Amino acid sequence: MNYVSILRVAERVYKSGLNVDEINFYDMIEWVGDAIAKIGVSYAYMDRVTNGESDQEDPITIADFRGTLPTDLVYITGVRDTTTHSSLVEEVGSFRVTYNNSNLVNDGDPVMLAYRIENGYIYTNFEEGEVEISYMAYKTDTNGWPMIPDDERYITACVAYVMYMIGYRLFLQDRLDERKFLYLEKEWLFYVNSAKTKAHMPTLDKMEALKNQLGKMRQSPFHHAAQFKYLSVPEVLRVL
Repeated sequence: MNYVSILRVAERVYKSGLNVDEINFYDMIEWVGDAIAKIGVSYAYMDRVTNGESDQEDPITIADFRGTLPTDLVYITGVRDTTTHSSLVEEVGSFRVTYNNSNLVNDGDPVMLAYRIENGYIYTNFEEGEVEISYMAYKTDTNGWPMIPDDERYITACVAYVMYMIGYRLFLQDRLDERKFLYLEKEWLFYVNSAKTKAHMPTLDKMEALKNQLGKMRQSPFHHAAQFKYLSVPEVLRVL
């Protein structure tokens, strides 16, 4: 996926016919960020992994059962132990079960490594170590401004949201009549769903991967443990 600068959105807003004095560029940056979150499709973000390779951040150090999360994190897609590559699951139990070097074996029973997210930290049920996090992050340019997918429907949705927010401000100040405000609201509601629909249409390669997943006669219960790397591998039937 290619991305374009927020300046593409700004150019269209400035050409919309609005009074330039009503347009604040830094408000526009914030509103585009809000639009990205409201459209809420994964291809608006970029994949990141804290494995220390290339430009990726280093693995997260766990000390006293917690580590600091990356600042650009939007949501997590997977967590694994850096040394053993064992997958962690998100905690769902009513009570936390923690492990350290003395009880990690858990009397011979298998230990389920787990984590939870809270206030910018990842909390694990083991005391020390390192974890790698696969996550989605905001795409930004060298100025730190949000970048958006180079897709016409997505760009138009961001423009529509900025126009709607400007109109909302003017409407509250009794400087825009209700008919025009409702028109801007209708444009935003139409284009946000248009952008979502376009994003959810799979490519041919994604359709092939989905076909491989759904066409298996026997599904493995261990996809999570393997970080889902075999999920889209086609099943080979052998007739004896």
